[in-house]
Amino acid sequence: FAGQWYLLSVASECNYLKANNHRVEATTIKAARSTKPRETENLLVHTLRKMDGICWEIKQQYRKNKINGRFILKVRGSIRQLDMVVAETDYENYAILYYQRQKKITIKLYGQFVSTPTPP
Repeated sequence: FAGQWYLLSVASECNYLKANNHRVEATTIKAARSTKPRETENLLVHTLRKMDGICWEIKQQYRKNKINGRFILKVRGSIRQLDMVVAETDYENYAILYYQRQKKITIKLYGQFVSTPTPP
């Protein structure tokens, strides 16, 4: 799942996303394995997104779960965690990720390449 991915679509039970889906802007993530010893199974995710006219870079480290393709993110300032599952991917074109927090699920579809139509 490593590489640069572009957010293509979101489906969510999250009240915030339901109310503000018209404000969701382009998002890019870069995923890579951690290079730290004893953490090579963890996933580093750098998210680049524009929100309210400001570009944000968010860096997160997801810890590998015991089950392959599942990761856990400890949410800062909370005893809760965010579970992330790489549900399906072909590693080149698309990836479907499930996120769960507080019994609410968000599904995100990412694509690795953005193609622009060529004029006739």
